Amino acid sequence: MMNLFSTLIVIFTLCTLSFTKLNEKYVQVYQIELNELKKMKQEPPEDPAINSFTTKPPPLLPLCTSTGYFRDPFNCKKFYHCEHAKAIPMGYYCEANLVFDPHTLSCDNPQYVIC
Repeated sequence: MMNLFSTLIVIFTLCTLSFTKLNEKYVQVYQIELNELKKMKQEPPEDPAINSFTTKPPPLLPLCTSTGYFRDPFNCKKFYHCEHAKAIPMGYYCEANLVFDPHTLSCDNPQYVIC
């Protein structure tokens, strides 16, 4: 019984000391008490610089800066066509096992393309 009680104290302490920041909002933490979950108010950390990092995520779609075809920076099979600067790019995929070659502006075998 004492071992179970000690485990619950550790879990309670870990739950109340965890600080997770998502989209500039703190997530809710639940207190374990008598086999029930109850909402607790989540307080921000006393020193946010120690417990969190603020970074901006990359945009989901690349922004066109000029006209032309551009390979996706995360997926070599995907490429975009920009009709003009500041346009919304149109996304395309190469067929089968091909990847986009930004030098020839076409889909080619991966062995011939640096990705």
